[in-house]
Amino acid sequence: MSRFNLFTLIALLLTVALGGFFLSNSHKKQDFTQGNDSALPAQTESAEKLAATEKNIVQAQQAKQALDLSISAAQQQTTALDSAVSNSQKYQQEMLNNGKRVARLTQGLAVASAIKTPMMAYFIEHNQWPQSNQIAGAPPAESFNRPPHGSPVIQSGNVLPDGKIVIQFAQENGVTEHLWLQATGSEPNEIRWQCSSPDISDIGSIISQCKYQKN
Repeated sequence: MSRFNLFTLIALLLTVALGGFFLSNSHKKQDFTQGNDSALPAQTESAEKLAATEKNIVQAQQAKQALDLSISAAQQQTTALDSAVSNSQKYQQEMLNNGKRVARLTQGLAVASAIKTPMMAYFIEHNQWPQSNQIAGAPPAESFNRPPHGSPVIQSGNVLPDGKIVIQFAQENGVTEHLWLQATGSEPNEIRWQCSSPDISDIGSIISQCKYQKN
């Protein structure tokens, strides 16, 4: 074989080899491009699902925060309402207790007034004060704990010397209370009655004409 033919053969072989190489690379590049093109929609869909999931999580967290705030506000309102109801009930109970005390002390003053009438009549007639219920012509002391002269809140109503009247109330919660009335003045038209109590410390705030005073 001549040298020319040998070179021609080698060139032909190189051409065939290079053609096969480029052809193989072309197929690989096409396959890679097609593979990427087919993977892109899947990646896009996955990214969209992830974004939607994150959005749902954020919305759920916001909804939970709003619910927590609503629950907290409702609890505060419930606490305020409970406090208002408790204060209202306490106030109503205090008013009821005050009403009972006013009625109790008023009944004591009414008994004292019933005793003052015969005492004044005796003073006008004898120019001196009677020494007892009997001398004054007043009902017996223990009769004031029931009608018609008194009520169960009264234990007794006593006429004492020197123009004094003492009203003893029935025991309440183990405590016995008293009202004292003292006549002042030497002439019938000058007589005034001073009301006090040695053991009802708040009597002045309940009955304005009376005062707390130890005898």
